[in-house]
Amino acid sequence: MCFHKLLRAIGRVGTGMGSYEEHYNAVQARYEQASFAEAASIWSAFVRELDGTWSVYKTVAGVYTSTVVGLLSMSGVPSGPVTVCLGILCLQASLFSFAYSEAYHCLMPRMNEPLQGFDWLNNASKASPSSWKGAPYLLSLPAYWLTGATIAFIIFLVLEMWMTLISQSAAQSHYASIGLAVMATIEILGGLIQALWTVPWFAKLSAPTGQSNV
Repeated sequence: MCFHKLLRAIGRVGTGMGSYEEHYNAVQARYEQASFAEAASIWSAFVRELDGTWSVYKTVAGVYTSTVVGLLSMSGVPSGPVTVCLGILCLQASLFSFAYSEAYHCLMPRMNEPLQGFDWLNNASKASPSSWKGAPYLLSLPAYWLTGATIAFIIFLVLEMWMTLISQSAAQSHYASIGLAVMATIEILGGLIQALWTVPWFAKLSAPTGQSNV
């Protein structure tokens, strides 16, 4: 079940933010046209779905992190500079996905708060869906980071497997390790800068209507 949710989420990312935008717009339209009781039910289902997805992301990110750390720390498993850098890329992306999922879980109005849900949807509608403040972009960030972690994780495992078979860690390219180290540095800096902008904005979406500056 969790793996099915992960594949569905990654598939949604693979087709761009369109699926996120379509789903979100459908929820918003139903919410705005519903009665108070119906709106509470719609918001509850929406948040429940998001919470379930974020729980899957956090679980998978934890599996990636523990696996990479475990393999890199095992003395019997050969690890060269390329595999170490790939492992770092995977760890960083996994941690960002986990952090976004947990932050969103804490900041999102709860299932029993339909009035705050209305404020959230209303404030989110003020931003263009294509901007970094748009709800489809914000909600897709945990999945994007987990997709990057998945790609790095698969390459990391394949490389570790071949290195174990041939036991020639010294044969790894020095230039490749430098390039991956640069990528890891860019990833961590870019991710931190992105978080400094997006998380505070996500928190503002729950502010009462009229008090959120876009």
